[in-house]
Amino acid sequence: MMAQNSDKTGACKMPRKMPEGRRFKKGQSGNPGGRPKAYAEVVELARELTPQALKALEKIMASSNEHAAIKAAELVLERAWGKVPDKIEMKTVEDLSDDELLTHIPGALAYAKKRAEEIGTTLEAILEDSSVH
Repeated sequence: MMAQNSDKTGACKMPRKMPEGRRFKKGQSGNPGGRPKAYAEVVELARELTPQALKALEKIMASSNEHAAIKAAELVLERAWGKVPDKIEMKTVEDLSDDELLTHIPGALAYAKKRAEEIGTTLEAILEDSSVH
């Protein structure tokens, strides 16, 4: 039986050791030739098939298989609008700078005025009487 660290001839091979420091000299690419041309050809072919792929996803979305339909819809939406971020950063009023607050005031006032009208009052009345919510 051959040792684990030997090749087919039985010659012993030393475990590969990573060089110390940088893998490549500063300013030297690890892949100077770039991606192989075959990659670009595959990308081009895949892009040519995009209309057919979308038609296939459209058929799957209309299928009775709910899980497949949802997955197909997700794929279409992600390609059209991008993936939903894993984390959405929310700021509170306290987190905003004075300049940021000033940019939001007109929109906030317009929204408050609209809501006041919806509940049958005015923005002025709400500001005068803090008991109106």
